[in-house]
Amino acid sequence: MLLHVITSLRAGGAERLVAQMLPRLHRAGIACELALLDGTRTPFLEEVERAGITIHSLGIGLKGVYSPRHILRLRSLMKRADIVHTHNTPAQVLAALALPNPRPRMVTTEHNTDNRRRRFPLSRAFDRRLYSRYDAVVCCSEPVRTALREHLRSKSIDGRIVSITNGIDLAPYFAIAPRDARGLDNVKVVMVSAFRPQKDHRTALEAIARLPERFKLTLAGDGATRHAAESLAAKLGIQDRVEFTGNLTDIPALYARSNIAVLSTHYEGLSLTTIEAMASGVPFIASDVAGVRENICGGAMLVAENDPAALADAIKAIADNPDLAHSLSQKGRAAAENYNIENTVNEYITLYNSI
Repeated sequence: MLLHVITSLRAGGAERLVAQMLPRLHRAGIACELALLDGTRTPFLEEVERAGITIHSLGIGLKGVYSPRHILRLRSLMKRADIVHTHNTPAQVLAALALPNPRPRMVTTEHNTDNRRRRFPLSRAFDRRLYSRYDAVVCCSEPVRTALREHLRSKSIDGRIVSITNGIDLAPYFAIAPRDARGLDNVKVVMVSAFRPQKDHRTALEAIARLPERFKLTLAGDGATRHAAESLAAKLGIQDRVEFTGNLTDIPALYARSNIAVLSTHYEGLSLTTIEAMASGVPFIASDVAGVRENICGGAMLVAENDPAALADAIKAIADNPDLAHSLSQKGRAAAENYNIENTVNEYITLYNSI
């Protein structure tokens, strides 16, 4: 049995990957179960549930995800597993602490080029000990692998670190007919992203504030920094031009009614939002940061991080230049072809068999 463990199935790239992978692994004949430290019901959770996969909810709410009580429950689940595959720090840590004897094979996926815990002085020693518990450490892109190896500086763990590129189901995005922003009374700009410190909603909002009133911004997602973003929109006087949708289940439909997509961020691993935006054929603008610049394959316009003026100029350039918009649309779709979820799942199956 293959047991995946993740903090929750709220919005996010790791969560979306798990929700798309598990049903495909199940259809491939692999017995799968899922353990959630926070079992709050979400569209992703319901997607996994509909696939007939057993879900174990160890708690409700994010405040208790590090509860020591989860360790005994996890240990009981892990005793029945051949392979345990973890995602995100709380799941990585608790599963390592819950390791039973005899032990299952252990896999974890690293989803970002950076994280907050690496800023602490003792984080390298902590992470070396943590990752030594795992038989394979999967990085979702080469930039993530490079950053992790540089952080750990451990020859003993280096041989366990591999790259498996994240992917999405491309078909719903390739079905979208690209839209032209030329001559529109309302140019619809969209950013799909969880609200967390890693993401740079401030720059997106300040960019829209610099543009004429016909430019509207939709921010899809939810999270801890949403209230601050809503307050900033009001302070900038653009609250009537910004829509906060919360988490959405039909992201292709959102792109289908948008003219320009942006991702304003401080760092990434391999953002699934990036792949979705490029696959949709909507001209895409992204921050020139680690984990984005290496993975867009020429399919997006890059602008400097924390630079609302540069982002505003890029949005206006695309809205005013149909040839530029068409070129970005074509390049985005070509780049997205590199990120098919079926390839991702097949590489994980190969890894599981190898260990």
